[in-house]
Amino acid sequence: MNHSLKVAALQCVTKKGDVNHNLSVITQAATAARDAGAELLVCPELCTTGYDAGRLFDTLAEPQNGPGFERLSTLARSLGLALCYGYAERDNHQLFNAAQLIDHQGNRIQHHRKTQLYGAYEHTWFTPGTTPGTVVDYRGFKFTTLICYEIEFPELARHNTKRGTNVLLVPTAVQHQPGIDDVTQLLVRARATENNAFVVYANHAAGPDTLKFSGHSIIAGPGARTYAISACNQHTLLFAELHTDAIAETEQVLPYLADLRTDLFST
Repeated sequence: MNHSLKVAALQCVTKKGDVNHNLSVITQAATAARDAGAELLVCPELCTTGYDAGRLFDTLAEPQNGPGFERLSTLARSLGLALCYGYAERDNHQLFNAAQLIDHQGNRIQHHRKTQLYGAYEHTWFTPGTTPGTVVDYRGFKFTTLICYEIEFPELARHNTKRGTNVLLVPTAVQHQPGIDDVTQLLVRARATENNAFVVYANHAAGPDTLKFSGHSIIAGPGARTYAISACNQHTLLFAELHTDAIAETEQVLPYLADLRTDLFST
């Protein structure tokens, strides 16, 4: 049976440390996405606090069921729209770069802590997660959430797609730097191709008071197909219709997962 799901990726400007403002941006985007027929919205990494909040993470980080979650849970339920978003999580004395997936009824159905922290900045503020991802069923698809740098490691995507995942949700915060276009134009599409899966990769947009984020969010799919891509680093919403038939059809000609010699590898 073919299942379909219309997804949206939010590329937005956040304000450092201004959680109320950032949640308002998500609210406006979620409403626009719902009005355009989307059933799931993916937001950027650490979008509730701003990626560049730095020492403010210590005061703004919240538990999984904190006020940010409560507000977004209410939003998801009121719109009938699933939401995936990145936030700074506090668990006792530890801080994590985390993301949550909330279904259209406002229930948390997936939580992930970033395992592959990027650079000295993230290692300064966050503790690495210890779980390479989980798989959750939702509306005929199987979802895993990864965060930014993690999608650049083929092992993490393959670990989860071997367990059934066919949609990878990737809240992201990528800045302009040499070779960065290879991430969206090459690595994200490669992960979609080699795992016969969809990848929804939502980056920050660049604002006057933010880091110079590269934008270029993308929704990629089986067979290296680009379903939607942003050609800029400005605020935008991307939309794509995902179909499980696309996975089945591509599997006929590119059966990477079926042909994988699992007897040769330990994972």
